[in-house]
Amino acid sequence: MKTEHLIELLSQNLPRKETLPSPIYRFSLWFFLSLLYVTGIILLHSVTIGSIHFPNSIISQSFLFLILLTSSWFLYKWNIPELENQIVYFLLFGSFTAWVLFKLSLLFLEPSPSFSIEGDPFSIKEALCTLKIILVSLLPTILLLRQLRKGYFDGSLHYILLTGILSMSLGEYAISFICPNETSGHVFFWHIVPGFFVFPWVPYFFSKTFRND
Repeated sequence: MKTEHLIELLSQNLPRKETLPSPIYRFSLWFFLSLLYVTGIILLHSVTIGSIHFPNSIISQSFLFLILLTSSWFLYKWNIPELENQIVYFLLFGSFTAWVLFKLSLLFLEPSPSFSIEGDPFSIKEALCTLKIILVSLLPTILLLRQLRKGYFDGSLHYILLTGILSMSLGEYAISFICPNETSGHVFFWHIVPGFFVFPWVPYFFSKTFRND
């Protein structure tokens, strides 16, 4: 008996599942909708044009766009077993590491007077940016996780952290245009550090929900 016939025989009484569309289609749709959403938020802020000409901002935004692109593509490929791409995986974590190191270098190399606009990067007033990052990235992240739920959801710590990186890069990309304070102290303490504590919990919560279904 052929393997295909045996599988068909054993599964004939099981409920039929719709075949998932191509990862390219699912990824492209989510990526387009997310960028459209984030771009709309960016364009609503009057400070957007002012940050585009800063060389450091352009470098950071380029890293973040690459992180966003590679992490979302890798997750959609991983959503189908044995389709993950190791080249994209290493490109993703290489880009993320380079971005963090770039921000750290600015933190230590930037002159002290420009450490923060108000001279105090720990001022609680600066925390509004952290809230904006979370709010901007929340809707695309929920849409992503609902999409991933239809396929193979690993649920491992590795998978959760990867989803957290994607979610974080969305918010960081938007805030790099929105926030008028481009000094390294503010960016590091109110844009980057909170992301490492907040965003891994979002996919973790959803992964627990998926396991309970």
